[in-house]
Amino acid sequence: MDFTKEQLTEMTKEQLIQCILDLQTPSNKISQVSDAETTLVTDGLLDIELYTDGSSIGNPGPGGAGFVAVSGSEIMEECSQNLGRCTNNFAEYSAVVAALEYYYDTVTHSNFKNVIVYTDSMLVVNQVNGVWKVKNKALLDLYSKVVSVKSDIQKVGKSVTFKHVKAHCGNVYNERADTLANTAARS
Repeated sequence: MDFTKEQLTEMTKEQLIQCILDLQTPSNKISQVSDAETTLVTDGLLDIELYTDGSSIGNPGPGGAGFVAVSGSEIMEECSQNLGRCTNNFAEYSAVVAALEYYYDTVTHSNFKNVIVYTDSMLVVNQVNGVWKVKNKALLDLYSKVVSVKSDIQKVGKSVTFKHVKAHCGNVYNERADTLANTAARS
């Protein structure tokens, strides 16, 4: 089935999901997670989603980083760390680095197909995706670590995608990462 851009934009979410379900093949199946979301299973392998957040109280101030790892609708892991005094951008990058490093072995030697990193930091997303240059030398080491781990994961045939998620908009996993980061900053 081919649809025009106009037809696709006029479809409801339910209609789009039904079209995808109608197109599924044995090696590319869609499994329904809930009414609100759908998870793509490619060749029997699930994606792993890493929701990250950093916090700096006072910016700069006491900082914390947190992440939540999700596969399908299951929370696999939660982690947080106190960062001491830092900026918010440093904390945001630290959360991404911690999530990717922690899951490097899991992602590269497991049944996970892809890694999707969600952050509410436009700076991190745009710098890692090559849209913006890294101008702050204090962030350059963290940026380099993200790029290095991303490259290591890609070398074993997995993809790593960075996506922006709007902060404080009801995404339960992003909200949990935010709580973990804030709690760590205050500890």
